[in-house]
Formats: sequence, C-alpha cells, structure tokens
Amino acid sequence: NLTVQMSGIATLPNQRHAEALEAGFDFTIMVIGESGLGKSTLLNALFNTDLFLETDYEPPGRRFASTTAIQRSTAFLNEKGVRLRLTLIDTPGYGGSLDNTNCCQPILAEIHKSFEQYMDEEARIHRENIMDNRIHVCLFLIAPTGHGLKPLDLATMQQLHNKVNLVPIIAKADAYTDAELASMRARVRAQLQDSGVKLFSVAADDDDEPTYTLPFAVSCSVDVVKGAGKPVRGRAYPWGTVETDNPTHSEFVKLREFLLQVQTQHLIDQTAQVHYENYRASRLGDIVTSGPKETEETILSRIEHEKEQLLKKLAKTEAEMSQIFAIKVREKEDKLRQSEVLLAEQHDNMKQDLEQLKRKVEQSRLDFEREKIVLQQQARERSNTGTASKPTKNVARV
Repeated sequence: NLTVQMSGIATLPNQRHAEALEAGFDFTIMVIGESGLGKSTLLNALFNTDLFLETDYEPPGRRFASTTAIQRSTAFLNEKGVRLRLTLIDTPGYGGSLDNTNCCQPILAEIHKSFEQYMDEEARIHRENIMDNRIHVCLFLIAPTGHGLKPLDLATMQQLHNKVNLVPIIAKADAYTDAELASMRARVRAQLQDSGVKLFSVAADDDDEPTYTLPFAVSCSVDVVKGAGKPVRGRAYPWGTVETDNPTHSEFVKLREFLLQVQTQHLIDQTAQVHYENYRASRLGDIVTSGPKETEETILSRIEHEKEQLLKKLAKTEAEMSQIFAIKVREKEDKLRQSEVLLAEQHDNMKQDLEQLKRKVEQSRLDFEREKIVLQQQARERSNTGTASKPTKNVARV
C-alpha cells in the first residue's frame, strides 16, 4: 500500500500560536462610574495589585467643581510565557459636578484619540510594531439606588454603546437582597432596551463555554478579613462577611473569568472589526467629502516642507549626538587621567617599598658579614688556644 505523507498544513495553528506568543498582546480596560462606587477597588481586585490608589475624601466645594479626568495605568504581565501589556483607564470626577451636561466629552475624546492614534500608525510606511491603545472594553458601574439607571448614566451609555464594548456592572451588590437584585437587574435591562443601548454581545463558540448575563452584580474589596476560619478578601459586617471571591456572594469571579479568560479575544476582535472600522470609515468619508483637494503645487510644497522639517530634525539629532559624543569623550579622558594618577601613585608607593626592602636586605647582609667575621675570629682564637696547651701535657707525662 502507498503511504501518503501529510502536507503539513495542520501545523499552521501552531505557527500562529508561536507568532502570537512572540508578539504579545495588548488589552485596554476603561471603567466609568460615580465617585464612591469602587472603580479603583474593582481594578485593583481584578489583578491583585495596587494599580490605582483610593483618593482621599474631598470637601463638597472641590467635588462639585471637579470634571471628568482620564487616568491611565499600564502594567506588563507574563503568565506561562504569554506576555500582556495591560492598560487600565479610570475616570475620576465622572458625575461629580453640579452641571454634568458635558461630563461624557472627555471619555468620548479619549476613545476617539485611541482610534485616531491607531489609524495614524496604520498609515505609516513601517507598520511592523503597531501598539494597540484602543479601548477594548468599558466597565460601567451602576449605583445601587434600587430604581434602575440614573438619567446621566443612561445618557452616557447612549453615547458610548456604538463606540466601545459596553459591560454594565451593578456596584455594591451586597446592598440588595436576592429579590431586590433580580428586580434591579431586570429594570436596568429594560431601560437599556427601551433606549436602544446595545451591550457587548457575549459570544458562545462552544457549547461547553460558560454563559453570562449582563449586567453583572459585583461586590468586591481588596481588604483581607477572616471568613469561615481562613483569611479571605472581602468586607466584614456585624451580620457576616461578604467574600469577594465567593460566587454565592458576588459575581466578581464571573466578571474576572469573562474579561480575562473567556471573552478577551472576542472583546479585542469586536473592537477591531466593528467599532474601529466604523470610526475609520467615518473618518475616511469625512476626508473624501470635505477634505481639501491638493494640487500638484500644494503637494510639492507640502513635500518640501516635510523635507525641511526632516532635515532640521536630522541636524538637531546630529548636534545632540555630537554633544553626547563629546561628553562621553571627556568622561573617558577624565577616567584615563584619574587612572594615570592612580597608577603613578601606586608606582611611587611600590618604588618606595622596594627601596625600603632593599635597605633592609643590605642591612641584613652587613649584619651577617659582621657576625661572620666575629665568628671566624672566635674560631681562630679557640684554635690557637688548643694548639698552645698540647706540649704542656706531654712534658708532664715525661
């Protein structure tokens, strides 16, 4: 029978796997919510580290004057050879002003900025190492009012849902009973549906893949307390302990599994294939319809201007390199001079030691010669004394 060897195309997934491991991954999480809902605590608990510090209490005057800020934190994680550049974006000040009409604008500007940066990177000649700063998921924390979404939160979600993967989270879920939590979850879903807000569609490629129901209900803490006879992360109350990592107390474990174990690639793909492509098509459409038409003279002028800028940049770089080289040469010369001085001092010290040793050896030689002469004289005297006494003994015998 003829044995037919495999062509080898079955190894393509392994090749892609090796390539992905070598390149690493980028993942960006944004968290939005009013002050006091535990945004920083949630991010710190997700990754078991102090990525964000809790802000101190501010007086009412400062709180009302605050605006939505953007606070980024980047961490590089490595787990079993998989490298991940994780970027976390906090939005302190959201909903903290008397007039919150434009509190969503900094968030939208940050999303557009990330898309614009990626689009500029794609337009470059060399695109080997494009850093993906696009926001892959937005965790929206909902206050536990018991009455559904606040008008501000609903208006913000309406502006964000078609630009980023939106995942709502009911914060401080331990404030509800089971019945109240179910009612709150149903009311939030109804409000979002009536307002046309589309949440991230949870993909299920495999029948064995776990299912998730949005919004999540989470209660978390990074404090370590005693629960059920062992230390756990959670909050201790007079009536009991709410454990962060206990699935019966909170959906924190499900949220972490959703973000970092099951839906991570789906979130990245949805961002790249849907939200970013929508932004890119819109930007290119704006350029085609309203962009200025460049003539040949304008193009040549722009090229000359860019050439001048590049030459200036090159000259500046050369000057900086020359300056750095001169500094390095001076530092090297200083080190050589110091080494020469040190070697000269060592040479003088060794010369002095050698002269001193030479004098000691000469002195020892002279002492030896003197002792030798003295010993020779003593030996001759003893010899002469012995010879003179021998005849006297012979006469006595006669």
